[in-house]
Amino acid sequence: MSYEDTAMTQRSAAGARGTEAAPDDGACPACGAGQPGPGTIATVFRHGESWAVVRGIPAAICPACGEEFVDDATAMRLDMMRGQDFADERPAEMMEVPVFDYRPTGGRAS
Repeated sequence: MSYEDTAMTQRSAAGARGTEAAPDDGACPACGAGQPGPGTIATVFRHGESWAVVRGIPAAICPACGEEFVDDATAMRLDMMRGQDFADERPAEMMEVPVFDYRPTGGRAS
């Protein structure tokens, strides 16, 4: 089984998922207002109906806009984990996640 190349990243604030490293001058390239600082993020990889969560990923996070940046080595490690279908990894825990069907406002699920 292989996990899709797209991932959804958990964030502490709004902003698009970033995979490039924050610049050396300290200014956030997304908003220019903040200075990304060290933190950790989590991401979810999907394959069909299966999901894998990776947490504790080191990242630089902008306090102003919430944009997240991972360095090249971290991005490569995540790609390797996913590319090997997490075969060399042992889950830290298993979790149960509620699943909801989308319903338009005032509509009913079909």
